[in-house]
Amino acid sequence: VMQAASGRAKNKKKTKYLIPVAVIATGIFFGIYTYTHYTLFKPSQGPGDGFLPFILSVLLVIVGLFDLRKCGERKTGTITKENWLIVLCVGAVIALSYLIGMVPCILIFAFLWLKLKEKCTWKETIISMVVIVILVVGIFAVWMEIPFPEGLLYEMIVG
Repeated sequence: VMQAASGRAKNKKKTKYLIPVAVIATGIFFGIYTYTHYTLFKPSQGPGDGFLPFILSVLLVIVGLFDLRKCGERKTGTITKENWLIVLCVGAVIALSYLIGMVPCILIFAFLWLKLKEKCTWKETIISMVVIVILVVGIFAVWMEIPFPEGLLYEMIVG
């Protein structure tokens, strides 16, 4: 019995490095893929279609390296039902984006999360929503001209 418990403890120590290594590997893979298959920057137009994915790949590698460094200090935790809330919410945003569009889904999700889960004040919620709108619409839709899915409702209304 002691050997089995000791073996499980060793496996937990080994597996806690799994996610940071997978995050680093994913970042490196998508960074190389983006660099070789997409345009990062167009001198006359600015950022290309591979700019944001490449930046996110670099950020994945950096986050993975920080996480890898902290693995030795971390104790193993337990997964509760509350841990699955964000996964379910992101799944709902993705599913609903096909119906009402990506931007409205992001805004509805952010608003509901701030008010219901984080219990932010109205002032904090409004300031956060203004920042989110500026980031999502201003930077991604207007400046970088990234097309967001518009959803079936938009297609039915606009035609």
